[in-house]
Amino acid sequence: MCYFILRIPPDTVRLGDIDISLAELSQFGQQIKIKSFKKHPQHRFSRKYFDIALVELEREFHFNEAVCSACLWLEKHAPLEPMEAIGFGTTGYGEDLSPNLLKAKLSEISKDECLKRLPKNLRSLRDGLVEEQLCAASDHQDACEGDSGGPLQVERVDVNKMVIPLIVGVVSFGTPCTNGSTGVYTRVAFYKEWIEHETGHSFDYSSCARSSECLSRKRVRSNIGSPPYYPINRVGLLWNATDSNYYRCGATLVDYKFALTSAFCVSSSQGFPKFIISESTKEIIPIVKVHIHPMYTLDKPENDLALLELTKYLRSDSYLLPACLWRNENENDTFEDLSFSVDYGGPISRIVQHNFDMDSVFLHGVVFSLNKGCDKVLVGTQVAPHVAWIEEIVLGMDGDQFIFSP
Repeated sequence: MCYFILRIPPDTVRLGDIDISLAELSQFGQQIKIKSFKKHPQHRFSRKYFDIALVELEREFHFNEAVCSACLWLEKHAPLEPMEAIGFGTTGYGEDLSPNLLKAKLSEISKDECLKRLPKNLRSLRDGLVEEQLCAASDHQDACEGDSGGPLQVERVDVNKMVIPLIVGVVSFGTPCTNGSTGVYTRVAFYKEWIEHETGHSFDYSSCARSSECLSRKRVRSNIGSPPYYPINRVGLLWNATDSNYYRCGATLVDYKFALTSAFCVSSSQGFPKFIISESTKEIIPIVKVHIHPMYTLDKPENDLALLELTKYLRSDSYLLPACLWRNENENDTFEDLSFSVDYGGPISRIVQHNFDMDSVFLHGVVFSLNKGCDKVLVGTQVAPHVAWIEEIVLGMDGDQFIFSP
């Protein structure tokens, strides 16, 4: 527990600086007072277990070009590729702390190999290494004195091609810093429930990726296909697998396993649609469940929505990508200056262009059945007032599967 080593806990955190030798903050630096520390209730200073703590700040920090949040690596096993330990620790045994932020590439080593490298008969490690701990090392780099409490992390790319760091472990202890030294880290995945209980926030992959959006994050090309102009997210509804007309009613992908359509389309005399078909891949997927908005009535468009839950995730390709949900309720029902599909249940959307290689499609509404033709005023159901209902169903099912690419 690094903040009690000198029995004088720190009172301030500094973010966004890579050179802490300077008294003044850098352009994007932030310095915030610490409100409290919350160490794990089972931690004992005489032992090496449960070595994790939370630091509560007096105020929120601001995302900028140098400050973004991280998510947690929730798998019980470490990534197969090398991970990065980051900190201002020393670069060798007995040396001064580094004024500059440093990184070290480390790979997990086995429990048996780790025990061979650690000092024998450590009283503070009387139960040996437990599953809540992992060891990492390399031939020439390691976390060192001054790095305790810092992250061991790996990067993943989300569906928006943003690079998001995932914290695998927290620097705990290790052998003296020399070539080939070894570090032991606290696996954060085992403490997810405690972290959520103390913070009052969810750290599921889906919740974290959505709540930690930071516009300055690095974007990369990934194996999630990049549309050449804009992504396709409309799918057609089929009442049997041999239907050739998939423009009778449409729907919009809001996840690779959910599509949003008009409640009118699923309430006809034909009964519920049985399949959706992707315009891009021509893949046909059965619909396993239909969620009609609980406030839906036939004569008013305000709640004319239904969510279609698919039996499996659609196969992603270079064109297929779910739409983002528009959250601004300050719009009128004419949906001026928006593009739309001519079929009932189809998307009313806006394309937002970016400086990078992929545009985003925001779903503003769903085409309502009262429309009389393309030359008339467009009538649709706004999505923004119903985002909470949509997310309750989508994220309540299995919303973590397509947040990060492999």
